[in-house]
Amino acid sequence: TGNQVVDSNTVTTAAGRIITFTPCDDTVSPKMEVNLRLEPSTNQGNDTVHCRLLYGQNVHRTGYDDASGWSRVEYDGKVLYVVTSYIYVVEEPSE
Repeated sequence: TGNQVVDSNTVTTAAGRIITFTPCDDTVSPKMEVNLRLEPSTNQGNDTVHCRLLYGQNVHRTGYDDASGWSRVEYDGKVLYVVTSYIYVVEEPSE
């Protein structure tokens, strides 16, 4: 892959865009069926789509970047990226 990780929260896309994620720890779910991508960019089209996340499925979000509009998630043992506006934070049930 063309991704260069500068530090654990900074990713350089294949097109050279540098995105720095703010760490977080929450559960998110898509508002609709969404693509989970190998890099936080749509420049490579379907080449960077790893899988699709269906409405109602939950994933663990580990970072977000408001400037770029991307979130970093862990799914199926991989670090993947999703457009933040397509997901919402799932409220954990209170005990």
